[in-house]
Amino acid sequence: LVWLENDWPVAIFVVNNQFYAVDARCTHQEEWLHVGTLDSHTCEVTCPLHDARFNLKTGAATQGPAAAPLTVYPIREDENGTLWLQKITPWWR
Repeated sequence: LVWLENDWPVAIFVVNNQFYAVDARCTHQEEWLHVGTLDSHTCEVTCPLHDARFNLKTGAATQGPAAAPLTVYPIREDENGTLWLQKITPWWR
């Protein structure tokens, strides 16, 4: 979990040595996703509150009750192991 600003949390996940950065809160009722369940086979995170699922590659809600997608933030690791996250304006701001 990282904060881009005081009210802008982003969750970073690692699946098969690939980094993914998405909105940190579920679009259904704003539960924290970094404490949810990560499925490395489907590259999805499940919200711990109501079991909404999101694809980490696209941000799409793949199972309700959430319908709105997560914002996906471009992220890369440099040769020194530092992660660089591109700050883009999410759809909800």
